[in-house]
Amino acid sequence: KAEIEEATKQWQQFNALSQQLSQWLKDKENFLTAFEFDSNSLHTIRSFIEKVQDIKQEFKLNESMFKKIQELGNTLLKHADDKAATEIKDTLSSIQRDWYKVLRALDDSRLQFEKIDHQWTDCESEIEDMIGKLKDIRSILSADIPTTYDALQLDMSRCRDIENDFTKSEDKKQRLLVAEKQLGRVVQTSDMNLLHQRIQLLNKQREELQHQT
Repeated sequence: KAEIEEATKQWQQFNALSQQLSQWLKDKENFLTAFEFDSNSLHTIRSFIEKVQDIKQEFKLNESMFKKIQELGNTLLKHADDKAATEIKDTLSSIQRDWYKVLRALDDSRLQFEKIDHQWTDCESEIEDMIGKLKDIRSILSADIPTTYDALQLDMSRCRDIENDFTKSEDKKQRLLVAEKQLGRVVQTSDMNLLHQRIQLLNKQREELQHQT
């Protein structure tokens, strides 16, 4: 009698936990559809990164339930008939499949969003770096033209160095344009307009100083 009662209790617990976790996984899978988009605002994409982290934390909290279901299922299989065993195995298989499916989808989404965020941040850093260098060049070029031969030679050498810097920075300019094009496929126009304006202004200042050099 005690064994029957214990087995019944385990069945009830197995079914209850399985249904609870299956519904939770279904809800998370349905929520993941919000991560599917052609383009979105940078703010929303960054909020998605936080949301993925929140859901991953929920997975950690539900991991004990996931393991408990596996343990109960394996215990019940030892005494189950063929029909019950098939049902248990199907339930375990379904939960495992959905569990890892949602986890993989979360990781894929996180990587996608972080790639966009990093690319945007890299663009901003590159722009700031190039603006800083242009300020230094402008400071050099705005100095009075020297009147002595040695000073003139020194200024000529500086101008050649600046010309070399412009040549070397051409790769950075092209990388910015490529990154802008790639980001334009996934980031909304309102954000892209701001980035485009910054890049256009940077290139204009760059061309003016290059001509002045």
